[in-house]
Parts: sequence; C-alpha cells; structure tokens
Amino acid sequence: MNPGMLRKKLEFYEPEEGFDDSGAPEGSYKDTPIFFVWGRYTGTAPGGDADGLFEIRYRDDVQKSFKAIDVETGNEYRVADVYDPDGRRRRLHVVFKEVS
Repeated sequence: MNPGMLRKKLEFYEPEEGFDDSGAPEGSYKDTPIFFVWGRYTGTAPGGDADGLFEIRYRDDVQKSFKAIDVETGNEYRVADVYDPDGRRRRLHVVFKEVS
C-alpha cells in the first residue's frame, strides 16, 4: 500500500455502554477517540448492505462496535465489518454505514 494514498484522517470511538441482542452498541459513544488512522475511501463495499469502504493500515484493534469520524468533513460512520482482504496483515478494510 502506498502511504501517499492514505489522505483521510479517521478518528475511532468506542461505545460507552453494552450491546443489544443484534450486537449493535446501545446508547452513545465516548467523547474522546481511542485512536486515529490515515485511510482512503475505496468505494462501495461488497454485499451492498453498507454505504462504503475505507482502507487503512492493518491493526488488530478495530471492532464492529466502533464509530469513525472523518476529521476533515465531520461525517460520522458506524463500522459494519472489518476484514483483512488478502490475509497478509498489511491493510484492513473497514466497511461502514454513514450516520451523518
């Protein structure tokens, strides 16, 4: 992955409370981000159930319960899925649904 392609700064937040029966976070998210990463928007996600996909450098602490905020635009996204596209632990695909 070319680091010059990662131009979107994304902040990730974890939920304050537990989860409902479907695994979705209940209530709100913490006010302080737990980490930020640089990524790129790669278009639509496979399966068609989500709004899009971000590609970031690989890390193993991104979870489906998180939300992400694009620092530049302020758009808010709920993480719908996370996977390593080729199993090489170099990049991570974050499938999202846009909240605002």
